[in-house]
Amino acid sequence: MLLKQVLVTALLSLRSVTAFPNPNSLHDLEARDAEDLVARTGNHDCGSYATWNNGKNCCVCKDNGKNYDSKTKSCNCPSGLTWDGHNCVHDCGKEATWQYGKCVCKNNGEIFNPKDKTCSCPPGQYWNGHNCAVDCGKDASYDYKQKKCICKKKGQVFDSKHKTCACPYGQVFNGKQCVFDCGRDAHYDNWQKKCVCNKKGEIFDSHTKTCSCPKGQVFNGKQCVFDCGKEAHYDSKQRKCICNKKGEIFDSNKKTCSCPYGQVFNGKQCVVDCGKEAHFDYNQKKCVCNNKGEVFNSHTKTCACPPGQVWNGKQCVFDCGKEAHYDYHQRKCVCNNNGEVFDSNKKTCSCPGGQYWNGKKCVCPYGKVFNGKQCVEDCGKEAHFDYNQKKCVCNKNGEVFDSHKKTCSCPDGQYFNGKQCVCPYGKVWNGKQCVEDCGKEAHFDYNQKKCVCNNKGEIFDSRKKTCSCPNGQYFNGKQCVCPYGKVWNGKQCVEDCGKEAHFDYNQKKCVCNNKGEIFNDKSKTCSCPDGQFWNGKECACPYGQKFDGKHCVQDCGKEAHFDFNQKKCVCNNKGEIFNDKTKTCSCPDGQFWNGKECACPYGQKFDGKHCVEDCGKDAHFDVNQKKCVCDKKGEVFNDKTKTCSCPDGQYFNGKECACPYGQIFDGKHCVENCGKDAHFDSQQKKCVCNKKGQVFDDKTKTCKCPGNQYWDGNKCACPYGSTWDNGKQTCKQNLP
Repeated sequence: MLLKQVLVTALLSLRSVTAFPNPNSLHDLEARDAEDLVARTGNHDCGSYATWNNGKNCCVCKDNGKNYDSKTKSCNCPSGLTWDGHNCVHDCGKEATWQYGKCVCKNNGEIFNPKDKTCSCPPGQYWNGHNCAVDCGKDASYDYKQKKCICKKKGQVFDSKHKTCACPYGQVFNGKQCVFDCGRDAHYDNWQKKCVCNKKGEIFDSHTKTCSCPKGQVFNGKQCVFDCGKEAHYDSKQRKCICNKKGEIFDSNKKTCSCPYGQVFNGKQCVVDCGKEAHFDYNQKKCVCNNKGEVFNSHTKTCACPPGQVWNGKQCVFDCGKEAHYDYHQRKCVCNNNGEVFDSNKKTCSCPGGQYWNGKKCVCPYGKVFNGKQCVEDCGKEAHFDYNQKKCVCNKNGEVFDSHKKTCSCPDGQYFNGKQCVCPYGKVWNGKQCVEDCGKEAHFDYNQKKCVCNNKGEIFDSRKKTCSCPNGQYFNGKQCVCPYGKVWNGKQCVEDCGKEAHFDYNQKKCVCNNKGEIFNDKSKTCSCPDGQFWNGKECACPYGQKFDGKHCVQDCGKEAHFDFNQKKCVCNNKGEIFNDKTKTCSCPDGQFWNGKECACPYGQKFDGKHCVEDCGKDAHFDVNQKKCVCDKKGEVFNDKTKTCSCPDGQYFNGKECACPYGQIFDGKHCVENCGKDAHFDSQQKKCVCNKKGQVFDDKTKTCKCPGNQYWDGNKCACPYGSTWDNGKQTCKQNLP
């Protein structure tokens, strides 16, 4: 409650204070409201805390550094400062002092909190009585050079969340350092820093901790070699399988060899299959036909003369028909008659583009000329024939052709400017004549004899040659209109506020005539806000409710507020519970208010119902066992550090605490797995059989009697009529 009073006082001070940027001239602050009052009445009443200064023409506080409030006629220190009896000084609380323009904590290393004016160590550190130190847990210590927590055991990695140390994934601690678990098939190579297989060429599998040859290889007793089948062998230089027969290609899936597509094996090597009519030329590296001039077809593997040629018994020659002959210089068929053009499809000759043969040469009909392609109309000197338009077109841009005179000239009203036909300045051609230039957005109206805008309602600008809607209107695709909700008053667009409201030019919006009512833009009507009603004077909430600025909500008293999401009263102080009858707030049973929030006593935390023992991040409190239980299966809780870790020798495999591969947990330590017939002897440091006299087998993890002895139920014994020979380690038959 004291914090609330301080905040309210600070807010009131901020509202009424006017401060200057120079902190040494705080006593010179002026009260502008008081100055206005003096100007009107001439009265100099400054209250008991200030006096009138004629030179500055305002009230000045008696205490150095304080600001004058003309409304309350009082003097206060600026926000963030307090009065020490002599001056306004910075308020840093009990744990800090003002130094170098900021609050500095007295204890070395602590950080100042400006909200509650307290000091504390940074997150992850604690106060050891001298300074702030990093908390690394029991397994590690803080290295100031590296600026991080370093594990005490060699090779282990620090876990910042749980403040514990463990070997990296896939490694175990052997008592001296962390080493890799490579299984029986491999060993750890310190140079390569990885597990290397014992057998040459094999690859290590980190998941199963086993070794095997790469895919497509087998172990021959010495090393891994490639399996190339019977038709190929492995070439160590090329590092791939090479076929025994020259030219063949190896198929890695079938482990067989065959010639490439389109080739056959001739007994020595793979050659291209060219059929019976051609042979493979190694210089040209392609199939060449046996007959001169013929072309090879790779699809049918046959030979034939090129299109337009025939085989004469010796070579391929061109077929030009009776009306033409083959010209070897031009390398084409040439017509016997001058000017005729050869048709390669019909093997005939004819005159081109509308010409005919007059007995000597190809000529056009009367009145036409040949332009190199066809016979066209005679257009004179000023025009040319256009094939697309199929008519005479003038050479000069814009001129019109006169078919009678075979001459060109500009249309009526235009003249030629050296480049094209144009209208006089300020006019444009509309397709018929020269008219006034109205730009792209308007057109010339012959009745009105002026430019008229194309869009309805727009106004033409004769200087810019553009059209636009009147002030405030816009074009909706059909005509000029005011924005939605506005109407045109003949001069401008104004808001349509309906009968219950009016447009306020200062606020630039519709304001309801009745106090408190809200204007509805869609219906153009006024009504009280949701939950309120009109009492004849103003909008008001029902009895027992109050307006929060948006809605009528339940009256929750001074210590709580109404929460719309939860639809109930929620306490202002974090963690407190609201009482509907008394409209007050208090902490749940077992908790107390620490100035910031509801909290449990030291060493406890709230589980949602009760204050229980604080078990840290790795564990939780078990109500039935009444003790802290670790979250991860198999881990053991440490009361001092509030952390969990696997028992000595074990590691967490992602699901539970487990011993390294090949070991089991005996309840205290990880020991070698000796199977069902034996147990691990810690003094001998090996597996010892449960039945006296039996011998342990490391491979099968089983026990049996030595030699040809058998178990008689109590001990290992020789068959009837024989005794044990220690030298030969066997049962020897007794002599008669």
